[in-house]
Amino acid sequence: MTVRNVASTLKLAFWPFLELVGHVLLAVRLFWCSERIFNFVLKHGPSKRSEIFRSMLLSDLGNLFEKRRDFTKAIEMYRKAIETDPSHAWCYVELAELYRDLGDRELARKAYKQAMESSDFSTEFKRILEQRSTALEMNAAE
Repeated sequence: MTVRNVASTLKLAFWPFLELVGHVLLAVRLFWCSERIFNFVLKHGPSKRSEIFRSMLLSDLGNLFEKRRDFTKAIEMYRKAIETDPSHAWCYVELAELYRDLGDRELARKAYKQAMESSDFSTEFKRILEQRSTALEMNAAE
């Protein structure tokens, strides 16, 4: 194995590790550190080449802003994640849950529907999403 191969392997392992550190910092509520790490990885990491990885990081930032109760930024990050990779169905679920919590039933229902249409979620999980969407419709009718 050449030095170049070792360096390349270490470089590939570095970015997921750094993202993991961001998640750990998010879990212990060190939001500013986590935000800096996620943004650093977005700017310098393989996210430049990988739409899936970039979408995941944007979703992570959405989670971060949601925990900081900055809901406008959270929605923006989830939308950017969806724009980056429309097949990343979990972003639709995160967005639907946020809209539901904010009381916007119509946008929540639409996001649940998009999640079900854009994913290869299991049948059971799709059934759960359908139940949540239906519950929103029933609550809106009351």
